[in-house]
Amino acid sequence: MLTHSNDDVNYSAVTTDDMLGCTVGTGGIIKALITLQAAAATYRYGYKGGKRYLKLLADFTGTHGTGTPIAAIVLKGHGADNPQANQA
Repeated sequence: MLTHSNDDVNYSAVTTDDMLGCTVGTGGIIKALITLQAAAATYRYGYKGGKRYLKLLADFTGTHGTGTPIAAIVLKGHGADNPQANQA
């Protein structure tokens, strides 16, 4: 789930209009990994919303092995000016 805020206090879920490369589900869900994943994978999304702060929450459901590593990297820029191919 991805949320955003102007003041780092009041967060709201992102919508599809705030993102590049994905359709956002209810509550700001940008990727659902519900079933067992056969191999490691990388997913790339672009945020074009106008808020200053972002929070990414990994909400696990389904079957997961011992420890599920997850990482997020944020690169500030003008991605909407040069959007890249969707990898999701």
